[in-house]
Amino acid sequence: MTKTKTIDRRAKFDFVRYSNCWEDPLLLLGALPEGAKCLSIASAGDNSFMLLSGGARSVTAFDLNPVQLALCELKKAAIYALSYEELIAFLGFAAMPGEWRLAAYRDKLRPIMPPYAAALCDEQPGPIADGVVDCGKFESYFRIFSRRVLPLAHSKREVAEIFTPRTPEGRAEFFDKVWANLRYRLLFKLFFNRFVMGRLGRDPEFFRYVDKMVISKEIWGRAERAMKDLTTEDNPYMRYVFTGSFSPVLPDYVLPGNYGIIRERLDRIRFVKATPDELAGKEGGFDFFNLSDIFEYMGRDVFEETARTLRHLASPGAVFAYYNMLLPRDLTEAVPGLEPRAALADRLFARNRAFFYGAYHVDTLSS
Repeated sequence: MTKTKTIDRRAKFDFVRYSNCWEDPLLLLGALPEGAKCLSIASAGDNSFMLLSGGARSVTAFDLNPVQLALCELKKAAIYALSYEELIAFLGFAAMPGEWRLAAYRDKLRPIMPPYAAALCDEQPGPIADGVVDCGKFESYFRIFSRRVLPLAHSKREVAEIFTPRTPEGRAEFFDKVWANLRYRLLFKLFFNRFVMGRLGRDPEFFRYVDKMVISKEIWGRAERAMKDLTTEDNPYMRYVFTGSFSPVLPDYVLPGNYGIIRERLDRIRFVKATPDELAGKEGGFDFFNLSDIFEYMGRDVFEETARTLRHLASPGAVFAYYNMLLPRDLTEAVPGLEPRAALADRLFARNRAFFYGAYHVDTLSS
């Protein structure tokens, strides 16, 4: 692979970009084969943990960013070593003094973490003390929106009303008559555009291959659909975007019913710093691929080369699950023998609670 063209040479990977996964894991579980050997984008670890709850035989979670991997190892250690109540407080879903979190890390988590991950956590104790679910750049972007921008358009009461249980007709009426006022439309357009999102939320290089100079219209349409078509009161992603906190709705991997299963199966997951090219030399036989939206950051040539590499990592009948956010990328165009499961993908995507994405793909490799 031409290294000068890959994202690891164009964007920084020395800080926590995402402290939570911003893809709905229920879409992954809806496509996951029983007892699958999985290759998964690590990111913040949440959805790789959820593959364990769905019955994965093993999960290899990879990432380019060692700090993201350290965050994943920290979460893994916390799930293993802390009680459920301690886990929720340590991660930052519940209030707890920073001194307690640092003591829990020092006494219970650090001794069971890989040395590289412990060393990286030692260098930045602040995120641990504050609660790690709020320490990412992307999360900071949403908190700026909810705490500084949104109050210019809506009162606290109006924000709270988003999460009032309503019928689809009631949600549409609230959105059209209360929420989508002129001030909100203008502020949304100014905040969710390529320039602001690239600098405060993601990275300018993540939009290198996106033709659309203005993305706010796309994001607006997706947010409108989610607020009208989906229940809002139980949507953790919508909670965080509009309030800067998940409370009182937790992400799936820390729900009580999933936590116990994941904890019992932690020996099935490992986190590795690698690219698909590097994995291809020593791995293989994967039955399921959680690829997030990694193709968004690639030129056509690198995308096609990466697709061929992933094909070599796959077992017959393997399933590939991935998103398009703003850039259309279709593995079936680059991998012979890969067939789209459009009906399944569309059915799952219609219930997608993480509303930022434009398309969801589920493709199967012929035997």
